Amino acid sequence: MWYFYFDPETYAMEVYQFFKTDENGAEKPHSGEYILLSEEVTVNGIKMPKVRAWYYNKDDKYLGIDTLIEK
Repeated sequence: MWYFYFDPETYAMEVYQFFKTDENGAEKPHSGEYILLSEEVTVNGIKMPKVRAWYYNKDDKYLGIDTLIEK
């Protein structure tokens, strides 16, 4: 299951999160990851998050970060 969280004033997506499901389609509460979005760049006229920080849902353990680089 995927969840998307938006700023209610700017409508910018701030976080997205996913959980794995069992064989019956029920969400496994301590599975999956969440991704925090920050900063913003415009690429070919499209506003995109520049930085994505990844964490486990289970224990909020930091996984890594990816950053868009402008060329």
